[in-house]
This record gives sequence, structure tokens and C-alpha cells, in this order.
Amino acid sequence: MSKLLNLTDIEIDKLKLHVNEYINTPDKYIIGEVEMNLEISVLCQYLKKNEYQFIDNHTFNLLINQIFDIDMLKSKCLIIEHPKYFYIRIDNNAENSKTAAQETTATHLQALENIVFVKDYNFITVSLPLGKLFDNKDDMLLPVQKEFSTIFHRNKYLFNESRTSLTWLLINDHEFLTILVKIFGYDKEPLINKAILENEL
Repeated sequence: MSKLLNLTDIEIDKLKLHVNEYINTPDKYIIGEVEMNLEISVLCQYLKKNEYQFIDNHTFNLLINQIFDIDMLKSKCLIIEHPKYFYIRIDNNAENSKTAAQETTATHLQALENIVFVKDYNFITVSLPLGKLFDNKDDMLLPVQKEFSTIFHRNKYLFNESRTSLTWLLINDHEFLTILVKIFGYDKEPLINKAILENEL
């Protein structure tokens, strides 16, 4: 644990509590604000330790609107605000129509539902139980490195323009890149476009 993050004993105890709760009752487990705040705290430390460059609020809001079209979707979805983060949900009270444009919007919103946008620190993560970020073996928390790496490289590429992270994503996170291209219309990177096209041939 110490090699990954510098956590206090209180933070470790809280993590163990949530991890064990998920392990014992995975089907009944609900991610709440307390757990989400703890995940954000852990990820902030991890990103900082690995030299992610936290961008300013204006740049972050500009980029997430460019990548995910959030401004365009505001009238068609619910933006759930919390002090440290926000996420997007489909507005079930909105008028349901079967036009091609609205079906495309619904697909867009469904892809956004698992993304959590972290305020102030300005990065994205996913709504993921801490029991999937950590294993608890013999009362010792062990980070699931693949999950941490995935979150790091998504942010490092999208917000720091890291070519190293792009290479990692092309090898390890093809699903995310496919969603970026096919659902969000992200076509700024020729290497991603080429990889998606070759995968369909």
C-alpha cells in the first residue's frame, strides 16, 4: 500500500470498511457520497504521485464540453451535483421520441452515466466500488493496479495530452477509445481512428 499511496490510518480503516462491505454483499452494495469522496481522495493522491498535471477549472470545463458535449445535453439530462463532483443521469421525465437524433442522444447519455467529473482537482473517474479498486488479503489492502492505471492514463491523455498514455490506452483500453470515437465523435487523434477502423475490418 505504501508504495502506491501515502494514506493515514483513518483513511485505510475507512477503505477496509467499504472494501469488506462490498466483498460480503456485492449485490446489495450501493455507492454513496461518502465512498465517492473517499475514492476521489485516494485517486487525487495517486494522480499527483504519478505526475498528473491538474488543470484549471476553465480549461477542464472547456475540454469536457468539447469531448463529451455536456452543454448540448443539459436540457436532456439531469446533472447531479455534489460538493466535490458531479455526474449525469438520463431524465426519465423528458419527452420520449424515436427520432434518430434523440436515439443518438440517449446512447450518448447512457455512455456518460458511469463517468464522474471531479471538481477543482479536475479529472474524471468512474462510479466504481472501492472493492474493485482494492483487494483485502489477510487484512492488507492491495491496489488493483489495472484499475488505477486505467483512470490515470485516461486523464493523462485527455487533459495532459500524453502520448505515452495514448499508447497505453491503445494497447489496454480499446473499449474506452471506441466509446470516444463512436459515441462522442472524438476524431482528433489519427492513431485512435486507425485502431478503431482496423478493429472493424
